[in-house]
Amino acid sequence: MDLNKNHTLIPRFGTCTKDCYGSCVFTGYWDDSAPIQKLVKANPNKKHPFTQGIFCPKFTDRQTILYHEERIKHPLYRLGKKGLNQFQNISFSKAWETLLYKINEVLNEHGPRSIMFASYCGNTGLISGYYPLRFFYNLGSFVSKGGICNEGGLAGLAQMFGTYSMTNPFQINNSETHLIVVWASDLSENNNHLYNLVRKAQKKGTKLVVVDSKITKISQQADLHIRPAQNSDVVLSSLILQKLVKSEKINYSFLKKHVKDYEHIIDESLQTDEEEKHKIVRVNINNLTYLIELLIEHKNHTIFTVGYGIQKDFFGGKIVQSIALLQIFLGNFGRAGTGLLYSQSDYNKSLITKIIQEISQDRLFSSKNEYEIISLSEALEDKKIKLLIISNFNPANSLPNQTRLRKSLMRKDLFTVVLEVFQTETTSFADLVFPMKFDVETNEIVASYYIPGLSINQSGKCPYPDCLSNFEFFTKLGYDLGKQRNWKLTNLNQFKGNDSDLLDKCLDIAGNKIKTEVLENGYSLFFKEDSVFFKNLIFPTPSTKIELTRSSLNLPNPPLLFKFPEDDDSEEFTLLTPHHPRFLHSQLGVLNRKFYPDFEKVFVADHDLKKIKCKIGDQVLVFNQLGTSEFIIDTLNSLQSGVALIYSGGPIRSNDAKNPNYFTPDIPEELGHSGSYNSARIRIKKIK
Repeated sequence: MDLNKNHTLIPRFGTCTKDCYGSCVFTGYWDDSAPIQKLVKANPNKKHPFTQGIFCPKFTDRQTILYHEERIKHPLYRLGKKGLNQFQNISFSKAWETLLYKINEVLNEHGPRSIMFASYCGNTGLISGYYPLRFFYNLGSFVSKGGICNEGGLAGLAQMFGTYSMTNPFQINNSETHLIVVWASDLSENNNHLYNLVRKAQKKGTKLVVVDSKITKISQQADLHIRPAQNSDVVLSSLILQKLVKSEKINYSFLKKHVKDYEHIIDESLQTDEEEKHKIVRVNINNLTYLIELLIEHKNHTIFTVGYGIQKDFFGGKIVQSIALLQIFLGNFGRAGTGLLYSQSDYNKSLITKIIQEISQDRLFSSKNEYEIISLSEALEDKKIKLLIISNFNPANSLPNQTRLRKSLMRKDLFTVVLEVFQTETTSFADLVFPMKFDVETNEIVASYYIPGLSINQSGKCPYPDCLSNFEFFTKLGYDLGKQRNWKLTNLNQFKGNDSDLLDKCLDIAGNKIKTEVLENGYSLFFKEDSVFFKNLIFPTPSTKIELTRSSLNLPNPPLLFKFPEDDDSEEFTLLTPHHPRFLHSQLGVLNRKFYPDFEKVFVADHDLKKIKCKIGDQVLVFNQLGTSEFIIDTLNSLQSGVALIYSGGPIRSNDAKNPNYFTPDIPEELGHSGSYNSARIRIKKIK
């Protein structure tokens, strides 16, 4: 394909490493002779059965962001106090000398456990994510673990099934699938490739039900939209199960053969009167009756897909469990056209683990110092931590309880190093910033968490000499520091070689078939499109059955964090903090500047304006016990009364606190220790 007649363009496989369902595979066309704009074009892979030649609309213009004028191209050293992105450019040699001096100083005075590494999913490539661990394992320093996203649901499903990957996503289009239930997942905004598969299934006659408290594009295209009250999903699941039990439509044969300890769930579903549950969920009775009729009619032909936002709650894992119970009691597992879709990253996990072990070399270290990434604020409050290195993560945007976190990041005795491609909220707390390469400028291997398989990046040239990949940065750091500190040769040898050789080793571990497919197509899937997971209904639990021993429809009372005094001038709301439809968490902002005003707003339902005595465009104060900030009031017709929405992941703000995570609690979700962001309560009042 000749995209530039003046130069020979080199095709290279690429994979989007953003924290997204698609992990879009593409071919990049590179002009290696160009002085700056070396990536000319990226074409999505039309053969991939999930992405089908379509990019996510958030990120169709890679070459613009790659060579954007605001990209960090040289190391930055702090000028003035922390909290502001005020730096001076310094040479790479000076920055490197400073970094080595600081690490040696901290090691000599305070020891290796005074150094901490924080990393997450800004780049989901396995080399970018896990290779730095080699360095910190050798040091004996603290490294982050866990996540802030879907871990509650993962843990909840794993308690039941021994895994959270029970269903092939391509079963959505299987001829045996007659009913799809999309529960709390705005597919058109967050998973456009699955959205396309669902729409394709609809055209073939598959019924679609959407259960969501919000009005979404896909809910408007569904045969039925069940709109429960916010945070009432467990009660709704209990009510549906109660009606199925009373009508004798649950699959007792399936339960007796394949489910352990299910009896107490039936008892719990019957404990509360149906009328009381109806008062809580506030769902149209005729619509609910129709849903139950559909579930009964299409038993053994129904697939559920569950979104991640619903489990960003103190009891998120149990919420997802309550939804899974409906499929379990209907017997909808182990055959074509059935199952529950959440995350498929546990599929063929043993292979991915072997690849990660090769990258991180963690098997060489018998003990590791780890902390939960959701608890970074608490970890930094330990004054023993003197040096923080951050990669693939923007915690000063993404973590909850920003007041607490930023107070820790402001510590004068904490030296912070950030590896980044653009200045962010987090770089504003850095003492030293190193410029990094984009994913397509590195050799990388990617394991998609939604469509199990492997894909790669074949590195294109980076025009900025000071920019390094995580592999290059930590290879150089490990070798240089190791030489200074007289590490053993076996340790130093871990920091030799190049990322091309490491990628090749990873593909060798995957086996000849997968390696051949990856090198020929850019990707390889671990299963066929018509595969049925757990067809034998033998699950990786101690009993080999689905286990409900620790499941319950009765949730305990949540932590009482948000008590407000009586105030006639303000109204209380449940706060939702989704990322913007055109942003991916705190990334891609430079491509979507026209949407910046959306982050200045707090959105409510139209009829809630009167409660707070406002009109659209008024300045309001948003507050709770964790934070206070001013916003502009606006409306979204998709919201229910009593619910407010502030978009997370907005453009950089160092000083003015226009970030919903000033209001979100940092108490982790109970099972997976991820974020309980949607447990926040706020009050809103007009500024007079």
